Amino acid sequence: MATKITRKSNTRPPLLPGVTLFNIVAIIIVVGLIGLAGFLVDNRNQKNAQTASEKIAGEQIVSYDGVNGKNALEILKSTADIRTEETVIGVFVTKINGIENDNEHYWMFYVNNELANVSADQYQTNDTDKVQWRYETFQ
Repeated sequence: MATKITRKSNTRPPLLPGVTLFNIVAIIIVVGLIGLAGFLVDNRNQKNAQTASEKIAGEQIVSYDGVNGKNALEILKSTADIRTEETVIGVFVTKINGIENDNEHYWMFYVNNELANVSADQYQTNDTDKVQWRYETFQ
């Protein structure tokens, strides 16, 4: 009597038809690279935002001449796009032409190169005043 010897195959059927181990490894590598690229782009954006903020803080000034009978805030509103907050001591300017106060930088109000001691809505200008808003670090 002859015995029939059959050989078992060492290959397993794929978990999903058409998907091989190579495909799975390739997908994992691609997802990892996408994640790494996202991380690097986010870091670059954060550094660029910080650099832009530092450049703005050192250079951004909005200037205009005073006008008899008008307060400094009225003139600013007519020359720039602004946002303000009402406070008990007057109106506080929080944003000028898209540049907003943050934790370190604020719009500071100067008249004739001296920091004003009242808020812009309370300062009545005259024709000889030189008014400036400087985006700077409060010290």
